[in-house]
Amino acid sequence: MMKLYHMWLCPYCFKVRRKLKQLDIPCEKVWVGFHPSRWAEVERLTGKAVVPVIVDGDRVIAESAVICDYLGSISRH
Repeated sequence: MMKLYHMWLCPYCFKVRRKLKQLDIPCEKVWVGFHPSRWAEVERLTGKAVVPVIVDGDRVIAESAVICDYLGSISRH
């Protein structure tokens, strides 16, 4: 299952969560918040400590606009 690393009040993360809901794409949501180990995991995946990040199999995608384009490309809608 796809995994989204996010923060609740981040407008870029909100954009991705809204797109996931709009396209009805199941996704495990990992709230990064103030958890150093979760930020370390994001940094290990992307090389930088930024959210949102989507992990879909072997694909790791950062940047909300790129993520939303990707979600649109894999959607059945």
